[in-house]
Amino acid sequence: MTKARDIASATTPNANAALLATFSHRNLIINGAMNVAQRGTSVSGITSNNYNTADRFLNYFSGGGYDEAVVSDAPDGFSKSLKITTSTADATLDAGDRLNIAQKIEGQNVQHLNFGSSAAKEFTVSFWVKSSVTGVYALEIYQYANGSHFTKNYTISSANTWEYKTITYTANTATAVSDDNTSGIAVWFWLRAGSTFNSGTASNTWNTNNSQRAIGQTADVGAVLNSTFQITGIQLEVGDTATPFEHRSYGQELALCQRYYQTLTVLNTTYSAAISYTGGSNAVLPTTNFSTMRAAPSVTFDSSGNIEYYNGSAWADTTVAAQDTTDNYIVVLASGAGIVSKGSLIRADQGVPLNALLDAEL
Repeated sequence: MTKARDIASATTPNANAALLATFSHRNLIINGAMNVAQRGTSVSGITSNNYNTADRFLNYFSGGGYDEAVVSDAPDGFSKSLKITTSTADATLDAGDRLNIAQKIEGQNVQHLNFGSSAAKEFTVSFWVKSSVTGVYALEIYQYANGSHFTKNYTISSANTWEYKTITYTANTATAVSDDNTSGIAVWFWLRAGSTFNSGTASNTWNTNNSQRAIGQTADVGAVLNSTFQITGIQLEVGDTATPFEHRSYGQELALCQRYYQTLTVLNTTYSAAISYTGGSNAVLPTTNFSTMRAAPSVTFDSSGNIEYYNGSAWADTTVAAQDTTDNYIVVLASGAGIVSKGSLIRADQGVPLNALLDAEL
């Protein structure tokens, strides 16, 4: 009996606790219980592939239209799930149509699976799923080093009912995963798939045939208006048996998510900030530090990014012009007519905080 099976079958609290402690940090999925949603909890009328609500989960689609939300409907042991709702039905499944929920995993985080070696290990994906559309779904593991994938199927048998699924895969013995901070592998949940991704004969192994990425998928969540798909409790771990879901604290999960995305308030609505330097028509706000991210993040500002400066007699509008992320600091430059080379005060405009959105997603 493997240790994974030992965990699943432990009968006493002390034995179970000891085994679970041994296997802490076993879940390679971040935010699998959908507890962290820094970008917000709902998006309507999604029009592009993006990270929308629950942190680390990418929504990818072609054909139809969808809403996405983190909702409180979840199976026992969980408080939230990620929900996709079809807002624009697409009854005709064209060749390139698709709908996915996915998470990409850094290559350096999966080295212990021994991809590219005869010692490649089995790993298991487990999750809770609920949908108004019954039928066969595809779950794909995608490897970025050579564009290979391994797809297996699961069935949702009862509409609008939470069901628990486990699927085991063998790591690719032929190709290693890059040992760095780029995409190593990804878990792709298919909700609909046209013939571009779903044709031919299933190989039940690693292959690079794009038409088999969603092989066997018959369910189509995008075909009927208001169709729904929900998922939570996603876990990817070493071994041939799923163990109980690894519940991390909210603080731990948030810290893991902030490696890829962070929101920082640069200026709040209550206090003004003295500029640290001015020159010509530019004013530099005090620097704001952030925790180390996967890579140097891109920085945008929410709302309009407008701020005000005090020109000596009144508050005047100016606009954030540029920013830098050198050495884990945000340096915000403000420019506008009337800013002069002297000390001044800067504050958020019209009572709306100035928030910096830092993105280092895969």
